[in-house]
Amino acid sequence: MILTAQQQDDEMGAIQISSGFFLLIVAMCFCILAAGCVQTSVKNGAGNQSTEPGTGLQISELLNLVSISSDQAPDVIRKFIGNSSTQFNYKQTTHQSYADIYEFSSDQGSFHVNSVTGRVQVASFYNPPTASTKEVTLDDAFTIAETYAKDKYPQLWESGNNKSVKNNVREKTDHGNDFDYNFGWQDEYTINDPTRSEPYVVAGPDSVGITVLPNGAIQSYAEWVVPLDPSLNLTPDISESLAWKKATEYFDSQGVKGIIQSSDTNSGLAVITDKNNVQHLTWHFKASNDKGYGGEIAIDAHDGTVVMYLPCF
Repeated sequence: MILTAQQQDDEMGAIQISSGFFLLIVAMCFCILAAGCVQTSVKNGAGNQSTEPGTGLQISELLNLVSISSDQAPDVIRKFIGNSSTQFNYKQTTHQSYADIYEFSSDQGSFHVNSVTGRVQVASFYNPPTASTKEVTLDDAFTIAETYAKDKYPQLWESGNNKSVKNNVREKTDHGNDFDYNFGWQDEYTINDPTRSEPYVVAGPDSVGITVLPNGAIQSYAEWVVPLDPSLNLTPDISESLAWKKATEYFDSQGVKGIIQSSDTNSGLAVITDKNNVQHLTWHFKASNDKGYGGEIAIDAHDGTVVMYLPCF
């Protein structure tokens, strides 16, 4: 997965969210631009790829919610932070994937509210309350982050239909003069196949990530709320090796020769959303060549077309 950072509020100074925090976010097609990398959703209209419209449900249909306005967003943030009197400055509205994102700032931090879910999608705190007078350990920070995540997004931990939750990011990130702790969780589905001795494990579309400061304070929170399309077949029709062959062919068509699959990523089956906000079961890879050119790619596990391509140079 890709390493990136998100620029936060201009007036209060840039807050860099460390790489671990965004590992799961980019994997779930958060559509963030990283330095030297441009994410391209190529399913449904790119070169010689499939031009047929997606057959699944769009994310907005899966959520089946009434969109909120920017005027309603401050109350959503107040409930999230537990302070009914906080005043917010409206910054801008952007569009991400299936929703408008309302961006606000206050003396506490910057906040992004998703218009479709009606939830805080990203929160970055400028001066978070000190949780401890001494430095906490990685294990302590994990407990703090997990407790916070379950409080803010308990639905992620709801089980059923072969679903579980995987802690896919757990790290101490060194920034030179200081450090922080980064954690991420993602829904995961176990799919039994009578033709195989081991079940397929599929990374789902829902995720949450949290950054904890050395004193145990929550510095940032991000979530990606996307219910799994119940019509999506989670048993692949093509093998991982065939998908990798198609991935190398696509890299080659983009002028990236001699590609080799990277070993420092959680490649495998993952639910990825295309540019029309329709979910696909994909084989997800990260790769590079001896010149450092490469990127990420997701191949549809049913028809072999390219769903997502993220080149890095």
